[in-house]
Amino acid sequence: LRLAKNRFAIVEEIKKKLHITIHILSGNVEAALGYLALKDKTVLDQGVLVDTGGASTELTVISQSRPAFFHSYSFGASTLSKQFFHQTSVDWRYFVDQLKENLEWTMQKMLHTESFSTLVTIGDPHYFLQIQETEEVLSGGDLRQQLLELVEKDYESYRHLGWIPKHRMPSFKGGLLPLLAVIEVFPITSILCKQLTITEGIITALNVKTNTLSL
Repeated sequence: LRLAKNRFAIVEEIKKKLHITIHILSGNVEAALGYLALKDKTVLDQGVLVDTGGASTELTVISQSRPAFFHSYSFGASTLSKQFFHQTSVDWRYFVDQLKENLEWTMQKMLHTESFSTLVTIGDPHYFLQIQETEEVLSGGDLRQQLLELVEKDYESYRHLGWIPKHRMPSFKGGLLPLLAVIEVFPITSILCKQLTITEGIITALNVKTNTLSL
């Protein structure tokens, strides 16, 4: 809804029909809520958090247990899959290279990347990665190769894998592309998969606000 050109007209129509107030979250607010959702469940001193939805991707770099950088990108698992895997004329490698260059340029201005070895993913497009390993953490020096092999598989191979839900197969490959770019920029040695949403982040924010008011 945030990316829709007629979003304000849609919101007004919903208000008329349902008599409710709707707030469209900005990308930065969504990134912050994703971070709060993770912080409430996991202690992470240094790492990179990626939350890929259908049409947007939020990236947060965590340093010394605090968000040092966050950004919302206007691409997601569904939009990337449609652009690069349902149209054979466009090469997905070009997108990964472009995002990699963007991240490298940004990080050079802000942070040294050497100490960020953990990549945390939240949301459904990535959650199913943990199932193939039967553990919550994917680790090792061949993470990039594992992701590349998944991207290069055809959809018939996905059916034989057995751990990717059928309704997620059309968008699964697109959700892996931001991870590949992050692994190219940061020295990632482990991927921690969490099934979290910004709902948990909203609850955490409301609890913090309530506790502050009670004091």
